Amino acid sequence: MPIMIWVASVDHKHGTDFYAATTQPGVWAELAAYCAQWWIKDGPDRPVAELAHMSDQESVEAYFEWQASIGGSEEYTIREVALAGAGDA
Repeated sequence: MPIMIWVASVDHKHGTDFYAATTQPGVWAELAAYCAQWWIKDGPDRPVAELAHMSDQESVEAYFEWQASIGGSEEYTIREVALAGAGDA
């Protein structure tokens, strides 16, 4: 039986970062951590404290909407994929 995981990728000027989690909320949390890191360094002209009032998904969407608004090249994808189980070789 396949094992289902959530996979996300972020394409940016330095390459691509990949994230994986066994749950959808888990992968949103991974993406939110990426966004928070860059929000603090050179992100939107909004206080980083706003992140505390957003869900992980909302903060990811806010960050990438900002990226699009400034003509940034960062994009993300997220999807559920099946991995073969230990006995499914």
